[in-house]
Amino acid sequence: MKVVCDLHAHAGIESLPTEENLYNLLLRPRLPIEVLLAIGGWSGGSPTNAIEAYDPKAENWLNVSTLSDNNFVGQSRNLSDIPRAYHGVAYVSGFVYVIGGFDGVHYFNTVRKFDVSTFEWTQELSMMHNRCYISVAVLDKKIYALGGMNGESRCGFNGQECLFTAEFYEPDASVWTRITPMRSRRSGVSIISYHGLIYAVGGFDGVNRLRHAEAYNPLSNTWRNISSMGTPRSNFGIEVIDDRLLVVGGYNGQRTSSAVEAYEETTNEWCLIKDMDICRSALSCCIIRGLPHEIIKKYCLPRDISSHCCVDEENFMNHELESSESDRSDGLFADEEMQQIDNNEVPEEIIVVDDQMGSMEDL
Repeated sequence: MKVVCDLHAHAGIESLPTEENLYNLLLRPRLPIEVLLAIGGWSGGSPTNAIEAYDPKAENWLNVSTLSDNNFVGQSRNLSDIPRAYHGVAYVSGFVYVIGGFDGVHYFNTVRKFDVSTFEWTQELSMMHNRCYISVAVLDKKIYALGGMNGESRCGFNGQECLFTAEFYEPDASVWTRITPMRSRRSGVSIISYHGLIYAVGGFDGVNRLRHAEAYNPLSNTWRNISSMGTPRSNFGIEVIDDRLLVVGGYNGQRTSSAVEAYEETTNEWCLIKDMDICRSALSCCIIRGLPHEIIKKYCLPRDISSHCCVDEENFMNHELESSESDRSDGLFADEEMQQIDNNEVPEEIIVVDDQMGSMEDL
């Protein structure tokens, strides 16, 4: 049995947890190296500016629309921006870009940039076209904005009237450039780059919500079909986390959904994972990564031993045991960052290994 615990919060040996709290401490999951953000969307009959974060280590969602900040007046900071839905979201070099969308009245071509470290919003150069029902993906640090509707006609409700136009944005140069229009018409489709390909998933063809998905190879300029989702959906969030493609929420033709599915490229299969807390469509998702623990922990469930348990024992232990065999061959300290320590040092993480696969009560 392998158990990982995070002792980052303890300054020294004298402040280590008591035996009474050790059980909960050992079950506490590590902070993730990346989290998924769900930003805005359509909820309760109107656009929302809510921001939720998915913590893959704790396998749960956290509302981060308002964060505690001791350096800010009132000791809390509102991260929310303008309410909008049917927009696109991309993460490039430490910034989240929120692109296009609809606020219930206006169709946007605007681009808003969010700094995940300072929590500040700024305005970027607008797109060439107003777009809601927009699809956005990042490839080679370029943000591609495809399709959608511009508000001049009811494009989103007729599969023959959706936009073909496409453009990409270079953040370093602050320039938008037109590219060859798309070949197919699909409203509310979600696109993403994944393993060097562009995936187009779901959407609305003017008659039905779609389960169908396909992958585009930019080198051969060809599309190929992949397995269809379990649930038809349009206007949903899509992202890649833990090397799996996740689709989040959306509209299934009957109701707004909180359902989440994950796609494994190696098996070409979809599976269900934990639902969001909020049913919503017209949302967008993005991944933030490569951040210090002090930043990433603000977007995760608390790891404090005084907090409620944020992951159930059985699921956590099963997840940790999956990699235990490969870890054994690497010795006691399996993480690359772990170094041999002497008796006077306290590591930020420790790994406890029981070769007899004993129960937690034996600790």
